[in-house]
Order: sequence, then structure tokens, then C-alpha cells
Amino acid sequence: MGKFREIFSSRKSESDLISDKWSSYIEIYDKIFEKYSTKKINIAEIGVQNGGSLEVYNKYFANAQSIIGIDNNEKCKELNFSSSKIKLIIIDAASKAVVSKLNEYAGKYDIIIDDGSHTSEDIIKGFSNLFTLIESNGLYVIEDMHTSYFQSCNNGLYAPYSANTFFKLLSDIVNYQFWNNNLNPSDVLCGFKKKI
Repeated sequence: MGKFREIFSSRKSESDLISDKWSSYIEIYDKIFEKYSTKKINIAEIGVQNGGSLEVYNKYFANAQSIIGIDNNEKCKELNFSSSKIKLIIIDAASKAVVSKLNEYAGKYDIIIDDGSHTSEDIIKGFSNLFTLIESNGLYVIEDMHTSYFQSCNNGLYAPYSANTFFKLLSDIVNYQFWNNNLNPSDVLCGFKKKI
């Protein structure tokens, strides 16, 4: 059993601040977070819920400089955390103002996790706002991308403005030199710019 999994599992008996994640995520987090586990990192998570994830990060990333939770729910202000490294920003992560709020704690972040609303519009806006804050070796993780297929979230397999469609287009842009046409990479996202 990995260290991240152990800390995650122990939260269930420790307090009301439990972390709610798919078990398959925990296996991946054990692998991708390991190289950061002892470093002085800055981490932010969109979607605080009851604060359990922030407590897991505090234990796992023992040398973290800042652990920032971002949520638009004012009730999160009532949460009490075990460490002064854990801070809350009550703001909509899809708003441009989130960048200046995060800059109050760190200029760059090693890890940003989006576990927020899971709606495509919020995922795309959050990514567009926050990706520039990622360190060059950093990670931007988006949880629950399966919601991009939910009709209830105005999405679906062929939805033209789903988060999955957006990220597929980014993959195209990264490989634009192989397109064999005269299109400009920025043209590919014109529809998203207008809609979102």
C-alpha cells in the first residue's frame, strides 16, 4: 500500500474532514505525487467540500509551503484545519480574479487539482485561468472528467464545447506542425473563445 493511500484511508477514522476520491485516483496519486512528497511545494485544489483532501495533502506533502483550497461556498469558512499552511480562498475558480488571490500565497504552483463543479465550462475556465501558474515541472490534474459525457451537465460524446473536446483540441494544437494545412493553431479554439 502506498503512502498516499495510507494517509487517505486513515482520514476516514480520524475526523469529520474526510476525503472523497475514487479509489483509482488514489493509486495514480501514489505514483504521480511521489516525486513531490518531500519537496517544498505549493499546491492548490479547486473544490474544498469538507476539507478532507487538504488535510491529506498536509500530511502527505509534509514540507509543503502552502496548501490552498478554492471554493465558492461561503460555508467552507467554518472549517478548521490542523495546519496554518492550509488556507482557503472563497471565490469562483472560473473567475479571472482567482489568479491574483492565488498569487497572494505563491507565484507558481507545483500541483493544481480541479475537483470543483465538474461542469465543462468551469473546467475550461479554471484551466485557462490557472494553467499559467503551474511550475514547469508541475501537474494540473482534473478529476471526474467522465462528467463530460453527462447530458445533465450539458455534455455528451459529441458535445462541441465539452471539456473533453477542449482538451482533445489542445492535443491537436500541440501537434500543429503536422497538420499539413494553412490553419493557425489559435483558430482551432475560436468557438470556445466565443462561447466560454
